[in-house]
Amino acid sequence: MFQRKVILSRGSVLWYTGDGAKSFAIVESGKLGVKTEKGLVGVVWPKMVLGEAALLALDGEEPRRTSTVFALEEGTTVVEYPPVLVKQALDEQGRTVWKAILTTLLGQICRTCIVLSAAHKGQPFLAQPFKALMQSLVQAHKDRFATLATWEDFSRTFHFLHATRDYTDAAARVLLGPFADRDVIVRASEMTREYFEEQGEIPFLKDFLEAAREAWTVRGEPFPDPA
Repeated sequence: MFQRKVILSRGSVLWYTGDGAKSFAIVESGKLGVKTEKGLVGVVWPKMVLGEAALLALDGEEPRRTSTVFALEEGTTVVEYPPVLVKQALDEQGRTVWKAILTTLLGQICRTCIVLSAAHKGQPFLAQPFKALMQSLVQAHKDRFATLATWEDFSRTFHFLHATRDYTDAAARVLLGPFADRDVIVRASEMTREYFEEQGEIPFLKDFLEAAREAWTVRGEPFPDPA
């Protein structure tokens, strides 16, 4: 399988839950919905990566899709990549594919951390560790991403962020339940604005939080059943 562009009509499925994870994808335009047995759990915007667990196949694992992914908008366009192309991206100018994968994982971690911090703002024992994790990753990511020179550099960073993303997602399931409610998302947005004032603009963090807000908003809206 080589890199390929896929254009989806609204409601069309890119991947089904349980499929073998043989590729990852980057959204070029439009938006994708991510659906599990709990309903719509996420929205994926342009430049975001999904299906990055497919890279675990390079370690000899056989990852499978954990959700159904479908188009929320007509003409949603994604580019699919087989995992092996990530190794070949070593020679790519700017390491754009590597950085897109790592930035997506970082954005997911930071989004979850700030939502957890907002939900437990009055409980420092819960809120502060997640806020500190987000701050340390945000402060260090530019230097780390700039020094990606070898496959080992990328692989080590990918595995760390992938495991950290899974950890924060598990914490959210325990502490928030399947979904963060609207008030938590609003408080998280306020915390993000405060953080921007202290640290400057951090586009990926804002985008992931806005995508979380959109997922909450469209969860109750009618849309075609994935088919």
